[in-house]
Amino acid sequence: MPAKEFENMGVLQAKVMDALWDLGEGTVHQIRDELAKVDKDIAYTSVLSTLQKLEKAGWVKHRSQGRMYAYSPTKNRKQTLTASLKKIVKRIFKGNPMKLVHHVLEVENVSQEEISALKKLLSSKGSKKPDA
Repeated sequence: MPAKEFENMGVLQAKVMDALWDLGEGTVHQIRDELAKVDKDIAYTSVLSTLQKLEKAGWVKHRSQGRMYAYSPTKNRKQTLTASLKKIVKRIFKGNPMKLVHHVLEVENVSQEEISALKKLLSSKGSKKPDA
């Protein structure tokens, strides 16, 4: 079964991947506990079936840890999110990342601290020499 694109995953699948990226590796109980920090009603069986689906799709793998399985991501968070963002910029913003930035700044409530951090980031990007 081909791997589903991250941006097309279901909400629980994305949350489980996020928890696994944070943990690095975890049992169903550990992943459920991580998710329960935000969603107290998440069931063990929901996490287990989600992990099984993610494994079939190639997003996670498992190894035996005693009588349990320890799951770990097969794909890196940064690479995954970068690939998804590039697809979104290409498809929705016609390949123009400035349109994405403009849209985010227009529709989101951005604090002064975030604007200052963004200015600092832009300044540092502008001062770097292009890769040869």
